[in-house]
Amino acid sequence: MTTNLYGDRGGLVHRNTAGGYDFTAEIFTDEDGDQFSKRLDWRSGSTPSSYHEFVNSILEQRAPMATGEQGIKVMKILEGIYKSASSGREIRYRQA
Repeated sequence: MTTNLYGDRGGLVHRNTAGGYDFTAEIFTDEDGDQFSKRLDWRSGSTPSSYHEFVNSILEQRAPMATGEQGIKVMKILEGIYKSASSGREIRYRQA
């Protein structure tokens, strides 16, 4: 599966390479006419499940890797992606 995200300051192309959480992603931007990009490769062997991470953060008395507020932002972005896909129109995301 490939997911493309484009904005007025850059974009991301995300490719699931082997199912699960194995993926490659390319992040790109254009600044003053110069193009920049960065490639990311991620393998699921190093990714704990969200439940495992949450329980460990409680047991270890530390902040979780992702906060609830960050989770809400991700859900709003995903909701916009689904709305865009179903309507065929651009959906704008405004950070609070």
